[in-house]
Amino acid sequence: MVFPQSAGDAAVTNIIVFRVFNRWGNKVFERYNFNPNVPEMGWDGIFKGQQQPSDVYTWMLEAEFLDKTKTPEPLKGSVFLVR
Repeated sequence: MVFPQSAGDAAVTNIIVFRVFNRWGNKVFERYNFNPNVPEMGWDGIFKGQQQPSDVYTWMLEAEFLDKTKTPEPLKGSVFLVR
């Protein structure tokens, strides 16, 4: 399960958008407006009813912070899906 987590000084209060892409840049997951730290809101490795292969996937998200003086910030990274 791939899901956004909030920890430390970040104090993320809302995930505006969370997307996961395969190695060819195809979007395999997208979710809007949810709280961080909720595994059920993340990607379970399934796209269109099919388990995706073990591979490296790129994630991108935009988050809102508890500190309202911070503007929503785009973040990105990668994750290796293991079957």
